[in-house]
Amino acid sequence: MPDFTRDSEPVASGMVELVLGAALLFARHLSTHVGWVVAAFFVAVFPGSTSA
Repeated sequence: MPDFTRDSEPVASGMVELVLGAALLFARHLSTHVGWVVAAFFVAVFPGSTSA
């Protein structure tokens, strides 16, 4: 894996987490749908977070 992808992947993941968190705060009428998206994102990211 190239070095630049190792550095940019956590930054991109963090940005997505911030956007999803903001969506949970501000999109009250879509909170159920956004919640499912957030849950799916964390399930998808979890294996990469634990394999250090």
